[in-house]
Amino acid sequence: MKRRKFLGALGLGAAGIFVSPLASRPGLQGAYLRHFNLGVITDEIHDDVETALEFVSQFGLGWVEIRNIWGKYVTDVGDAEIQRLKKLLRLYGLRVSVVDTALFKTTLPGSHPTQGQKDEYTYNEQFDLLRRGVEKAVALNAPYLRIFDFWRCREQDSIMDVVAEHIKRAIEIARPAGVRLLLENEFSCHTGTGEESRLMQQRIANPYLGFIWDPQNCLIAGAIPFPDEYEKLDKARISHVHIKDALKDPATGIYKSVKVGTGEVDWTGQFAALLRDGFRGTLSLETHYNGSDGSRYSASLESLISIFGLIKKA
Repeated sequence: MKRRKFLGALGLGAAGIFVSPLASRPGLQGAYLRHFNLGVITDEIHDDVETALEFVSQFGLGWVEIRNIWGKYVTDVGDAEIQRLKKLLRLYGLRVSVVDTALFKTTLPGSHPTQGQKDEYTYNEQFDLLRRGVEKAVALNAPYLRIFDFWRCREQDSIMDVVAEHIKRAIEIARPAGVRLLLENEFSCHTGTGEESRLMQQRIANPYLGFIWDPQNCLIAGAIPFPDEYEKLDKARISHVHIKDALKDPATGIYKSVKVGTGEVDWTGQFAALLRDGFRGTLSLETHYNGSDGSRYSASLESLISIFGLIKKA
């Protein structure tokens, strides 16, 4: 469903607030976005990259985060697809904030994952994966590469020095290309909460390692993301933020992703804190659910509209 049609279904068209692209309404765009470099992870909108980029540009946003393009992980595509993507980015006037990889989303040898996680790439593939990611980041003029820190396991307390050494090695591979690594807090990996991010910030002080703050991942890891866990972070090392929300099903205890602002993450408070703390990094909407018509497109649309309202309140 296209944006205009969906807005009509929501009853927002008559208000005339969001029907016209934000890019053509500088006053409105400034009111919502002047303090935030807001974007979207493209495959959360649509597998077709051009459909996703058109969506982002129509809302006057300047950034996209690249994970999967045309059904493939960006680290696995060829030069022809990267050149096609670059052409589309120029066409729609968009910049890449982060190139996503699945680096270290795998089992550290000798460890025993506790959540039944399955390796996306084997341990032996990791540094080849990193090099491909660096190449893609350079080609797309992206400053950051998203990484993880191995599957959460029962040996966690005893292996974190080994985990850190792998990340330090990865930093040294990426650094000559001018690419900084960003460690995302992910509930299935060793760094899942704000406290665990803080510990990794202390363990690796290298300026070529920044952090992605993902409040929903922290929530699913069993902690209160804002204000509790956020306040533990070294804010100067948070370079990027993922925006998504979730509610726990009381019957199953399982979290389900929902429209931003309707779940358990205090996004109004989080946006206000980012403003208070002078955050100047980038942010990406990452819906993780299907909208009212069953599509990711409508989910991104309704969550983005909600985000504008939350930022206004903040």
